[in-house]
Amino acid sequence: MTEFFLIPTIIIILLIYNQIYFLIYKEKVVFFKYFQNFIIYSLLIVFIFFLSGINIFEYLVKDFYQSIALTYFIMFMVLFFNISTRSYESPTVLIYNIIKGKGEYYKNILNKLNKKKLVEIRIRDLINQKLLIKKDNKLYLSELGKKFSKFYLFLKNFYKIKSQG
Repeated sequence: MTEFFLIPTIIIILLIYNQIYFLIYKEKVVFFKYFQNFIIYSLLIVFIFFLSGINIFEYLVKDFYQSIALTYFIMFMVLFFNISTRSYESPTVLIYNIIKGKGEYYKNILNKLNKKKLVEIRIRDLINQKLLIKKDNKLYLSELGKKFSKFYLFLKNFYKIKSQG
């Protein structure tokens, strides 16, 4: 019966983490910082359970531990990829906001999107996240950027996700 409550508990713990992260940082999600803080938060949660005398592991079947850890990590990734999109103005959302209800000319939409300078802002953000390096007026993937790209491509290929736009 305890296993039944684990998924909602994991979701609640992760939602609390996200609330704390955005309360403290009030900024766009920086993957490395977000992930680093997630590890610290997770260890803190386990430590709090340990200090409080609640031994969550005594109520669970030993074969279930790996499932819990995997579910916790997958739920984290789902929330990360969904929540991180809220911190960026996507062209789709901007276009929707421009044309909702009344419509707009194609040329006007392009002008408004160009004024937003989305590409420049995104490149600056990737440099700040240390995923890109600007050297001699060229952009290169940093070591962290290479690792993140490999991880992202692995997930994309593993789940057969097609990205467009």
